[in-house]
Amino acid sequence: MTPINTFRMNSYMPTKLIIILCSALVAVPLFVSANIMSPLPKIMESQAHQLKLIGQTRFKKFGFHIYDASFWMQNNEEGKELCTNFCALSITYARNIEAIRLLESTEKEWKRLGFHKKYPVKTWLDSLDEIWPDVQSGDQLVVMTSPSGKTVFYNKDARLGELNDPEFGPAFLAIWLDEKSRYSKNRKELLGDYSR
Repeated sequence: MTPINTFRMNSYMPTKLIIILCSALVAVPLFVSANIMSPLPKIMESQAHQLKLIGQTRFKKFGFHIYDASFWMQNNEEGKELCTNFCALSITYARNIEAIRLLESTEKEWKRLGFHKKYPVKTWLDSLDEIWPDVQSGDQLVVMTSPSGKTVFYNKDARLGELNDPEFGPAFLAIWLDEKSRYSKNRKELLGDYSR
């Protein structure tokens, strides 16, 4: 082989390698290499090791960034929206929102889903009123459900409170995960579907 051919071979190899690597990156969803938008807080370290990130989304309304959310499960099972194992939904807010507004939004979505006809929504809202603080931009609220039926709320620094009604956790997560959820694109992304 002449020196010229050797040079061509060596210059061709990096180019080929770059093409292969770029092709692989295109095939991998962007979220795999990106930072987690709303990671689980350190206060949940003891539980976090058993949870796997399923999906994440950025919620905007009228073009304004409201919050980032990520959905976590103990295992990647079918029927994720039912969440029968340990599950967590982490929300990191981009705006200041009073707790009363969070409660009003929750009640509105439960009514839209028809839950006020079959669940004790008023009792749940009274409990949430005692647990949820006002949130500032950068604050985080995390809800974690468990097979025992207990649902626990956290912020970045503390355990805020819990509800011991086995129907509450799935009904709360349904706001984001139910097939009738108001924002279908965000629902799909939380369930790990980033297709357009």
